[in-house]
Amino acid sequence: MKKAKTYWLFVAIVMGLLLFSAFYTAPQAGGSGGSESLYTIYGDSPALRSAVLANGGRIVEDYGSYFLAMLPRVSAERLMNYGIKAENCEWMDEVGVPNYPFSARAGQINVPENLRNDDTNLYIVKFHGPPKGEWISEVKKYGEVIGYVPYNALVLKADTDVGGMLSSYPFVSYVGRYYAAYKVDERILQNPGEYEVKIVLTKDTSPVFLARRLQRMGFEAKWLEGPYNNYVKATLPYSVITTVAKMDGVIYVEKYEKMRLMNDIAVSILQNATTTTGI
Repeated sequence: MKKAKTYWLFVAIVMGLLLFSAFYTAPQAGGSGGSESLYTIYGDSPALRSAVLANGGRIVEDYGSYFLAMLPRVSAERLMNYGIKAENCEWMDEVGVPNYPFSARAGQINVPENLRNDDTNLYIVKFHGPPKGEWISEVKKYGEVIGYVPYNALVLKADTDVGGMLSSYPFVSYVGRYYAAYKVDERILQNPGEYEVKIVLTKDTSPVFLARRLQRMGFEAKWLEGPYNNYVKATLPYSVITTVAKMDGVIYVEKYEKMRLMNDIAVSILQNATTTTGI
């Protein structure tokens, strides 16, 4: 009991010092106060949250044992000098899509025109922090979640243009199109040509329809229905690969790799041979 009282007395003193310091040194409204960054602040004390606000911060989201806050760098350093655990998490601004990752603040500025399909109804929905269950449930009202994107973002397959509606939610920090540029194997983009590819489809997309469509175009194509996703295997030129990638029912187009046995036991079993390797 004595230790607990001592701990809370220490917390109260630290918070008091922070509030006192903020009264004299916090940036005035309209002043720069240093550039702002996103920080994770650890602690569940209400006084800690008050200290962050008094030091020119803005609480973005509260998770109980920690919270996210936008803070001037000088204010964050002041908190850390008083022993408060605060971690810069500007990395959360990144949208880590394949091939062309970008900053949510800057937007999708680096996608080649031939790989942009602005008529797509696939969306990147980025949350302003680690997503809560109720946020995901709300987003699912607009379509099917078909993937995850670092950091704190989902890929949503909708039936119509829902970008404006999703952007209105306070917990959503970014909404953008999920372009074909993010759905093609990097090796194919780096060296355009003809490839044997595996086309990964959403569960509600018919592999039979796509395979037969490709066959009618003169390409060799086979289909497979899996428990989670459907697939089409085909040999296609680069121009057709990028066209297929623009279909909303396509999740990814990757270079097809035949399965290889990577150990002597598996090889020996299939060759009906013996092996001295113990199992």
